[in-house]
Amino acid sequence: MTTTPVATSAPRSSGATAPSARRDLRARRQVLTTSVMGLALLVVVLHAVVGILPDAPVVWVLTPDRLVLLVGLAAGLVAAPSPREWATWLDLPIVLLVAASAASAVASGQGWPVWRALLTGVMTCYLAVGLMRRHPSSWTLVTGSALVACAVTGLAALHQWADDVPTGFCRAGLAAGRELAATRTRWSA
Repeated sequence: MTTTPVATSAPRSSGATAPSARRDLRARRQVLTTSVMGLALLVVVLHAVVGILPDAPVVWVLTPDRLVLLVGLAAGLVAAPSPREWATWLDLPIVLLVAASAASAVASGQGWPVWRALLTGVMTCYLAVGLMRRHPSSWTLVTGSALVACAVTGLAALHQWADDVPTGFCRAGLAAGRELAATRTRWSA
């Protein structure tokens, strides 16, 4: 009499692959959140220099720039929910600066646009801090985007200087209050 083999499944280990699967999921989540944070920081820096995003609000006072920042910060909060990972030695001065700017906006009666712009800068600072704390090798991205920002700004200024386009920046220069840039060009001296 012949017996037919019965199909059996492989024996399951009691949870040996579960920690490995969790580590793999954590590693994927870290790569995804770091990528989103880095991309958001790069877009915000490029927008600050070149203006690649529209300035009109999408919803209420949320411009595309601020929405990109919020997405990057949300990814950072998923990756590093501990407040200790976001803290810097500049926290107290930043809080004082934001409070003084809010008091100035209320006292002057000029509204809140400048204060919102300051908050956008503060959010950008904390996005860079969160990115650096979560993934220290992202230093190359942060410094590279700063280098690109400075290079683009410098090349635009050089182009404006070569075309004799007055920009309005540093009008007095080092001449103690004399309006040199508005009255003289580089060829008229």
